Amino acid sequence: MPSQRVVAAMRDIVLAEEFAPFIGGAHLWMYEVYRRWPHPVRVIARDYSQVAELGSMQTDFDSKEHGALRIQRANVTFRSWGVRSFRDYLHLCRMAGHSLNDKGPARIHCLKALPEALSAWPLKLRYGRRIRVITYAHGEEYLIAKTSRELTCLTRRALQLSDLVIANSDSTAGIVRSINPNTHISVIHPGVCVSDYDIPAERRKEARILWGWPEKTVVLAMVARMEPRKNHA
Repeated sequence: MPSQRVVAAMRDIVLAEEFAPFIGGAHLWMYEVYRRWPHPVRVIARDYSQVAELGSMQTDFDSKEHGALRIQRANVTFRSWGVRSFRDYLHLCRMAGHSLNDKGPARIHCLKALPEALSAWPLKLRYGRRIRVITYAHGEEYLIAKTSRELTCLTRRALQLSDLVIANSDSTAGIVRSINPNTHISVIHPGVCVSDYDIPAERRKEARILWGWPEKTVVLAMVARMEPRKNHA
């Protein structure tokens, strides 16, 4: 009988310099996506245990169930995103490398181009097509990168090594292409749990009375900064 080839399982790793309990829109998006993943996902994230107020929050957060997420805390604090943080980049790369299978394929999901995706550069050189790098783009980090030729150059390299960039809007995708036109981009708008906003009519009526809003007044609420780059119109 011919021998059967054993196919190694895909390994998924998330790199996040910042992660829960430090929560912003980008971190929550990553959290909600990967806690629903069909198999375990290793998250290499910053250790906040020595940070005032966040230490106890982290202990409480990490003690809870988070679906597919397997959170690994580490000292991945970057002094900057530039070349002077070479040791920090190398440290995060080593952390990711320790989580890879020796023979199996892997996807590295990066919160941002800098510093997470760029940290995967040595792994792409070593493992080639066995490693897929998926980088998220939120917008503001690219505007920051464009203020410096050094950061622009490093961001372009991170985009070039990324197999896929997931942008949160067409506006963000345009900013990314202004740095590296050939980037492979998919636009995926962050989702919401619609049931969280299924408010009973009686509660809505009470809130309108409280704020003095007539019944037929259209009320639009948004938790975000109203900025031109977010293209709300």
